[in-house]
Amino acid sequence: GDIELALGNPTAAVNHYMLALPVLMESDIENALMRTYRGLSTAYEQLGQSDLALLAQRTYTQLLQYELEQQSLEDTQRLQVELETRRYADDNDRLQNLQEEQERELAYSEKLRGLQLLILALGTGILVLVFSMLWRSRKNARRLHTLANTDELTRLLNRRAIMQYGAGQWQRSLRSSQPIACLAFDVDHFKSINDNFGHAKGDEVLRMLAAELMAAMRVCDAVGRIGGEEFLLIAADTDPKQAFALAERIRCRIAATRVPGIADRKLTISVGIACKTSESSLEQLVQHADEALYSAKTSGRNKSVFFEQKSQQTQFVLQLGMEKPEQKQLKPDLPSVVISLKDEVNGKPAGTAGRTCSRPAAGTL
Repeated sequence: GDIELALGNPTAAVNHYMLALPVLMESDIENALMRTYRGLSTAYEQLGQSDLALLAQRTYTQLLQYELEQQSLEDTQRLQVELETRRYADDNDRLQNLQEEQERELAYSEKLRGLQLLILALGTGILVLVFSMLWRSRKNARRLHTLANTDELTRLLNRRAIMQYGAGQWQRSLRSSQPIACLAFDVDHFKSINDNFGHAKGDEVLRMLAAELMAAMRVCDAVGRIGGEEFLLIAADTDPKQAFALAERIRCRIAATRVPGIADRKLTISVGIACKTSESSLEQLVQHADEALYSAKTSGRNKSVFFEQKSQQTQFVLQLGMEKPEQKQLKPDLPSVVISLKDEVNGKPAGTAGRTCSRPAAGTL
């Protein structure tokens, strides 16, 4: 049809176009169909058939519009697909970035948790170390305190510790007006034990004596070693009668003790007792107990003796060991500073026994 139209034969062209229309309408070749209607419009126009030319042109225009609409729809769908594809791609990228960020945060959290555990472990270790050092420090402090206050041989309080304890009890006695007593102990003939049996046996005797003192004293008492064979006991809330009973109980307990290796020797102690009266300090009270101990040693040993205020008569008693004729002729008329627990317990009046203390009879303690 197009060839005939180009040759100037519109009638032949119309015939060819009309023959092609049924075939093209059943097919999907839109471009060929539009070309056929456009050719018919031109051929009818050359033949002067305006109505048919307009109808063919209108059909061509409709087909063209339909084609454009289809093209536009395809373009729109393609753009939508591209947009959706891009959106999905963007969403995937965003999700991937989010996942990577979460993975980084997770890794950071794991690292932070590891650091926290490390810090916690270090802190725990430091606390354990500090508490261990503190415990060791306190343990060493207690050990040093024990060493500083304990006699190495007897494990009793040493002189400084017993005097410190006594100072506290002295102040307490002053505040509460309660009695307090000091008992000074000394092993009789201890030098002969060292000379005859050796210093090791002497040390054994001192340890045994310390154990007996600890077993015999009361809860409110404290005892310490203040010299070679000399011991001091601080008895709080103790009046003279109680102090004497305590001294005699300890003296009798020691006298009944036998030391292995020196069974043929009788172990005895002398005790000096001083109770607070007019003393101005603990040191003075201890000095009075020591003077009473000296009196017990010089008046026969193995006895408990009270301290009495010095006078002309007591000066004589403390000098019994000195050979002075004028003192000897006074001796029968002077009472001793030694007070017998036996007289106190049996209720004898003062002076009935010459106030000389010996070991009390069984059952009097």
